[in-house]
Amino acid sequence: MLDRPIGSGAFGEVWEAHRYSSLVPVPVAIKLLSAAALSRAQFLQEAQLRLPATGSPDVNPILDVGEDRDIFYFVSRLCREGALRSRIGANTGQGVPRAASGP
Repeated sequence: MLDRPIGSGAFGEVWEAHRYSSLVPVPVAIKLLSAAALSRAQFLQEAQLRLPATGSPDVNPILDVGEDRDIFYFVSRLCREGALRSRIGANTGQGVPRAASGP
């Protein structure tokens, strides 16, 4: 269930949501990508690039990938620390990987 929008960009939106695992709601982020902005081939290419990086401490893990009525989506762990853009600004000099992985 989508709870509330938490971000948007050129390719779509990111929503806070809850995914149910054994009847327990788990907070997640769902990135919705519009088929109008991204082809199916581009979406699958991004998924294939990101999935192997899921084990890296510098990458937010993807929990699920899918397509529903011309909307592609990634489900990942919800990071409550804020947008990556603001974390990069707050961690000046540490580079993107350090800013993305947290303190």
